[in-house]
Amino acid sequence: HTIARWVAENEIERVRLSRLTTNRPLALGTRTTRITLGRRDWKVMATTKPTSHPWLRRIDFTVFALINNIEVGPIDTVTAFIGRY
Repeated sequence: HTIARWVAENEIERVRLSRLTTNRPLALGTRTTRITLGRRDWKVMATTKPTSHPWLRRIDFTVFALINNIEVGPIDTVTAFIGRY
């Protein structure tokens, strides 16, 4: 569970760092990423949703373990709010 949380937090920071190169709002929708951390493979599903403020997005990061390419979980879900700037 701890490593799954780290995976989610790393993805949050990856999105925050990507904001340094653009001022366009984050695209809405769901994207999936495969990550290797702690000698394990993980699947991160990031779902970006609008909020009541046009410059603020809600992103739910759901982490699954991949064991022999079989999805197990969700192990953890972390929600972040990321602004346009």
